[in-house]
Amino acid sequence: MIRLLSNQEYDTTFNSPMLVVTATAQPVVDIWPYVNLLVQNRVVSPYVFQNELIACVYRNGNATYDHVLLPTDSEHRFIVVVVNISQATIYGYYLLDLAQEYGIEDKFPNVPQA
Repeated sequence: MIRLLSNQEYDTTFNSPMLVVTATAQPVVDIWPYVNLLVQNRVVSPYVFQNELIACVYRNGNATYDHVLLPTDSEHRFIVVVVNISQATIYGYYLLDLAQEYGIEDKFPNVPQA
């Protein structure tokens, strides 16, 4: 079952510093069956699913959540699959528009690399 997170639920998964762990993160759960459900519900492009495209992975400061950013057709919009690391489950997904929510112009915020 897919679950769209509210702003408040999404915000509770943050803890500074948010680190980019795209190159080093070991998956605690296979996100692709969940992403397939997102495709079926027209949230994620079939192309993203078929090619297993991940734009970036962020881990919160206390290593309890990963934010797996999936690309969309817009440079500043992502579908974020939020993974609860300690429970090895998917908490839900969030529609992230960096330009609208954070006023960010670059594709990825300037975050320290893990």
